[in-house]
Amino acid sequence: MANEQNLIPGGYKLSLEEQSRGGKQSGVVRRRKRTVKQAVELVMSLPVSDPKTKAKLKKMGIDLDEADNQTAVVVGLFGRAANGDPKASALLFELLDDGNTSANEQTESHNALIDAIRKRNNED
Repeated sequence: MANEQNLIPGGYKLSLEEQSRGGKQSGVVRRRKRTVKQAVELVMSLPVSDPKTKAKLKKMGIDLDEADNQTAVVVGLFGRAANGDPKASALLFELLDDGNTSANEQTESHNALIDAIRKRNNED
């Protein structure tokens, strides 16, 4: 919570030294984020090594020679969505969205998926 001692007045201008330090720190943070992103991309592109995950992918008809960790993550996300997890469903739709879908169309698609999942769960 802010108090009077740590507030910067609205008219306060940063000195050149403060601006320079801020720019340098921004570069450090940007490089760190880029390195983390590259590491995630590397791990996601590696082939699946877990036997249980391989069996699940094979059962779904996914070619194990083509499957990588990214495929395994999407399959896991799909499984959670199929079991009724609304956050997983929303994330799947977000991943599929090409940016040209209106909010109304997204809502209709989400509702259709939720209805299909409920119907499937009632049949089991």
